[in-house]
Amino acid sequence: MIRNIGNIYRIYKLYFKNISPLVWLSLFSIMPRSVLNKKQFTTVTVKFKNNIEIHIPLITLFNLFFILYKYPHIKIEDDGIHIGEDIIPLTEINWGIHAYLQGWRFRNGIWQFNDIKLKHIIFTAIEVFNEKIYYFNEIKDKSVVDVGAGIGDSAIYFAKEGAKKVIALEPLPSVYNEAKDNIALNNLKEKIILLNAALGVKKGKIKVPRNYNIYMSFNYRANGFGDTLIDVVTLNDVLKCIDQPYLLKMDCEGCEYDIITKDYENVRKFDNIIFEFHYPKLKSRIINILSKDFTCDIIRSSNVDMMFKCVRSRQ
Repeated sequence: MIRNIGNIYRIYKLYFKNISPLVWLSLFSIMPRSVLNKKQFTTVTVKFKNNIEIHIPLITLFNLFFILYKYPHIKIEDDGIHIGEDIIPLTEINWGIHAYLQGWRFRNGIWQFNDIKLKHIIFTAIEVFNEKIYYFNEIKDKSVVDVGAGIGDSAIYFAKEGAKKVIALEPLPSVYNEAKDNIALNNLKEKIILLNAALGVKKGKIKVPRNYNIYMSFNYRANGFGDTLIDVVTLNDVLKCIDQPYLLKMDCEGCEYDIITKDYENVRKFDNIIFEFHYPKLKSRIINILSKDFTCDIIRSSNVDMMFKCVRSRQ
């Protein structure tokens, strides 16, 4: 990130027409990190010298300034940001700049990183493939349940790492369809069973929005509002489809609390659990429950959520 006011002003004068990017970046140079984290998804209007206008989260503005600083011969055109022969489409700019800096490239209408291919990029893909937040060294030939599959990135990661079977649940139809396409792009339909369903402690139905924005789907929380009915399945249902339940991954924006507190008998059938937890004040209760069978570490923490990695205790 750029915190030097002189560099910020120089880049602003070269590329930008409206004042708001300069104001935000100047504030960024003096703001404490805790304040920035709370503001990172604030929408900022950016107008370039050639009158192209975009609306991006503040976090993307930071990345935009950094890439303009790092690559001085960038061209900004109607179709995207051109860096030599590479392009970051404006339609993908929210997470595309960060992805580009992490080694992803947009080729023939597809994002590619090593042998991974995705139709569209969101930041969870960077967490999964670049940061390897779901790495487990004994996953080969084991079974994984992926709750909150998103665009399919984590399921693809598990399959590529050698998992024998991945049961992936994604409640949002638009995101489910994206995941379906990504799984096909990576030739993993034989390994990954993708369900357009939510996980719950009781079977049933729930309403969800049909056309949710995939770029912001990572923070969707099922609340019963929407125009489409989908199935709610239980862990008991899912466990019937696999043997060797090695890993349970949950990123379901709140459902993890109910699953662990109300369906622990099925949770404890897994050898490992990794999950985002969205109730930091209740972490002691969750740790007390899981400590019956698992040793848990908090591998990431913020003021709104944390990530637990739990490994079955050796008796």
